[in-house]
Amino acid sequence: MDTTKLKVGQKVLMQSGNQFKEAVVSAVSENCIEVEPVVVNERGYAIQFDKSGKKQLGSWDDPRPSCGEGCKPWELVETVGEPTPEDET
Repeated sequence: MDTTKLKVGQKVLMQSGNQFKEAVVSAVSENCIEVEPVVVNERGYAIQFDKSGKKQLGSWDDPRPSCGEGCKPWELVETVGEPTPEDET
């Protein structure tokens, strides 16, 4: 996945083992990408990844999304769409 073009508000897909979850990019910095999983009853939770999207740097707030088979760390695997004009403001 090309993480260099990610923008705040853009939807992405993250993967842990055989489990996938949709997330929304909430911050992009020089060093990391932060996403918030889009899951019912899991508000306020964020995960930070390195700029490659492959290495999970940390996570904040509970409840945390459960991991997939083998409890592999989450990683970003693809974009789901472009940010809407409202998200870019």
